[in-house]
Amino acid sequence: MCGLGGAFFLRDPEITDRFASCASSVLAHRGPDDYDRVDFGAGILIHRRLSILDPSTAGRQPFRSPGHDHWLVHNGEIYNYLELREELRSLGHAFTTDTDTEVILAAYREWGPRAVKRFNGIWAFALWDGAQRRLLLSRDRLGVKPMYLLETSGGICFASEIKALLDVAPTRELNLGAVRDYAWHGLVDHSDQTFYRSIRPLPPASVLLVGEGEERMERFWSIEALSTDADPRPALEDARRLHDFDALLTSAIGLQLRSDVPLGTCLSGGLDSSTIVAISSRLVRERVAEHEAAPRLAITAGFPGAAQDESDAARTIADHAGIDHLVVVPQPGELVPTLQQLLGEQDEPFVSSSILAQRAVMEGARTSGITVMLDGQGADELLGGYPHYLYPWLLGLARARPTAVPRALADLRRMGVGAGVALRQAALAAFQMGASGVAPIGRAGSAPAWMGALLREVSALPLRDAAHPPPEGTPLARHLRRAVLSTSLPALLRYEDRNSMRFAIEARVPFLDHRLVESAMLLPDRLKIARAVTKVPLRRCGRDRLPESVRRDRRKIGFATPQAAWLSDARPAMRELFSDSRGVSEGWFSRAELDGLVGGDIAADDGTALWRCLSLEMMLRR
Repeated sequence: MCGLGGAFFLRDPEITDRFASCASSVLAHRGPDDYDRVDFGAGILIHRRLSILDPSTAGRQPFRSPGHDHWLVHNGEIYNYLELREELRSLGHAFTTDTDTEVILAAYREWGPRAVKRFNGIWAFALWDGAQRRLLLSRDRLGVKPMYLLETSGGICFASEIKALLDVAPTRELNLGAVRDYAWHGLVDHSDQTFYRSIRPLPPASVLLVGEGEERMERFWSIEALSTDADPRPALEDARRLHDFDALLTSAIGLQLRSDVPLGTCLSGGLDSSTIVAISSRLVRERVAEHEAAPRLAITAGFPGAAQDESDAARTIADHAGIDHLVVVPQPGELVPTLQQLLGEQDEPFVSSSILAQRAVMEGARTSGITVMLDGQGADELLGGYPHYLYPWLLGLARARPTAVPRALADLRRMGVGAGVALRQAALAAFQMGASGVAPIGRAGSAPAWMGALLREVSALPLRDAAHPPPEGTPLARHLRRAVLSTSLPALLRYEDRNSMRFAIEARVPFLDHRLVESAMLLPDRLKIARAVTKVPLRRCGRDRLPESVRRDRRKIGFATPQAAWLSDARPAMRELFSDSRGVSEGWFSRAELDGLVGGDIAADDGTALWRCLSLEMMLRR
């Protein structure tokens, strides 16, 4: 896990040198263990190393091939590198290190750009092919690891974070479409844009080939098959499907235990992270494999006295698994300065204060000497974990077996969801899946009152969505696919990458093993949500590994914080900040409505509207 950057085919060498100097400094937190830079006639590669596999100097990057005609910088992990290394050895390749980086280079020399299809892992890498004088950039299937692009001076610059590119960007002008999508829809990281007009992300599951006067993008993976089965009645194949899903999850966790440095786990107290803790602890007890680390610590964000606190449940899981447990208590301190710092780390706005809790967990890991953390990210998007996924589930049920709807409505009432609300939300879910965008937060489709003239003016811009048109599937399957590819997961992965790398921590996400993602998308709706109870595979397969109190807990707290209370305490600082508001003076916010948000009932919407105004104000000032 590292920081990388490069610049190729630029006509102005001064820009190249300025970029290298800025990027190496700006990305230092991502790789505190080593730094190097290689210059070619066509460009440069820079690398900041966080040593995970083979921490010796033999794994230093940029990594070169034996003939010095190929060079590689790599951020991430190829979990199946041991298996690939043996296959490549049988084909005549020799290896001098125990790194996965050397395996990537050998795989490219053997199979060319299509080698990425053989990788199981998370990655962003840049490979210079000196023989063909071309640059290859690639990013993993789900976009766990970041890479951003800036085209300037006839060439291309790239880096792990946006801030490394700003010094050489021809403009820092804001992308109005991205601002509108965040302000009105609460969407970030959902498209092929960033908040800066001149900077774009390299799409997940892609290979970009760049030569002199040539640029070609190829996509090597997507979610192409979905379940079409919304029938609630059990089928003979259901037990096998659950067994196969559980076997894939166990395999994914086993691969991601490969590490030459201390490993820990994030533990919220919920079903997802508890399952990872239980499986990983069992695997380590059963075997000791090459380059495998035992999770030695589970870390929980606690909020003593608050409804969001799950530390007691997390402690129960840690004790059950026989693993040490640490509770960290996020302290927002002076919220406005803290958020300004966070925006500097994240580069772009974020939708809630949960990011503070995750950051505290990663800081606790670094303080405890942990370098790799397993996390449960992605399970909600694969298995319908959030309450709003109940609505497309209900819609599919109504289409597949209308006679089952009364019982489903009774189940929803039992879960605390009103039947009328459920039906309205099911209709809304149908709109969301059929339209190009998602429903805005304003009433009757109108812009929220706090938006100023400029935001209202750009509200007609089309909402950009990076997800491919969905294949045939149930409303729930299509909804989950969209959450994975655009509307939910990409933002969460960006938060996790910046939060973890801020403290030189590698975050691994077993639920996003591409084999598991493909399997989950084919599960019938009844094996995701049954009788309004979500994440069926984790509950049924967890009978022998989880305490009953955790397995049967149907609450969905999420990675929540006391956000409304924090914002209420910060009213004086917000009033001072907004007294000379860039957002108001430039037409983004309505002064009267903004003052009303700061002085009004923040708890009414958990501070969502105020949070967005605050984030945009800070973004404008940057």
